[in-house]
Amino acid sequence: MLGSILAPAAPAFGASVYARILLLFTGVALACWSMLRLRERHLLISISAFFIATGLGLVLFAAFPAPFDRLSFVLGIHYPPILYLICVVLVLMALIVHLGSQLSRLERRCVRLVQEQAIQSARIEELERDRRTGSASKLGLVEKESVA
Repeated sequence: MLGSILAPAAPAFGASVYARILLLFTGVALACWSMLRLRERHLLISISAFFIATGLGLVLFAAFPAPFDRLSFVLGIHYPPILYLICVVLVLMALIVHLGSQLSRLERRCVRLVQEQAIQSARIEELERDRRTGSASKLGLVEKESVA
């Protein structure tokens, strides 16, 4: 009894059938959700393509686990589902880098728009000031002429 508890367990290879089914449904759901959001124009094309590729990758991992398991052993990972987690972390890191670059680009555009808006406001104020001072001097001239 004690020997069976302490004996090394048989190595587990690959993800279970339930995990593969979960991956399959998750991949299909992610790809479908991305397509719907893209169709409604609620998601950027680059982000949508990223999510669709990720969803299709999950479907491929679930449908064809043998090449993925062989890849994990070639990379020295003895429990293939850990490679799934590594891939998820890498995908999330790539998403963070992509969103960070998009955020930087949008920040530069906002700064430029605020600067252009400030320049336009200054021009409008200057034109209004010139118009008022020009109008006032014309009114003054008209009054002087009518008095004389």
